[in-house]
Amino acid sequence: MKKLLGGGSVASKGEKRFKLQKISNHAFHAGCLKNMIPAFIASVEVMLERWRQHDGKEIELSHEFKILTSEMISRTAFGSSYLEGQHIFDMLETMVDIVVRNNFKMTIPVIGKFVKLSADDIESDKLQQDISNCFLNMINSREKAAMEGKWDGLEVIFLDYCCRLVMTPIRQKEYLLKT
Repeated sequence: MKKLLGGGSVASKGEKRFKLQKISNHAFHAGCLKNMIPAFIASVEVMLERWRQHDGKEIELSHEFKILTSEMISRTAFGSSYLEGQHIFDMLETMVDIVVRNNFKMTIPVIGKFVKLSADDIESDKLQQDISNCFLNMINSREKAAMEGKWDGLEVIFLDYCCRLVMTPIRQKEYLLKT
């Protein structure tokens, strides 16, 4: 379960949890949520356009709303579309399948940390690393765009708050001057 939740605010405790929740609360307060309305509208417009192309055909609504939710998360948290981040969502879905499949399996705590006993352990480790790499690539490209002045600063997203917090003070000053 830790591989799925990672070190986020849900799985953290104490001071780390407090800091992560503070970041989340600041990023998603009412003022920021108002700024996300255009992203929500764009996501719904994308969905409605897909529906127009299904003229007269049945539409699987549960699948469509899953994509809509993913689209909204992508736009508001990462500043990209669902299609750009679909690979991450697919990897997360696979990770959930692995966690559910292995939820009730018994493992030996000490040995499990040193020896990967199953193909699921190996696959989940690889997925975890791939997901981390994808997020790091997103952060690096967002940071690079800000440093080069290609980001107008109008769309402040959750990823931007996280980037600002992990930058060194010198890089943070450069970043703040650009935005």
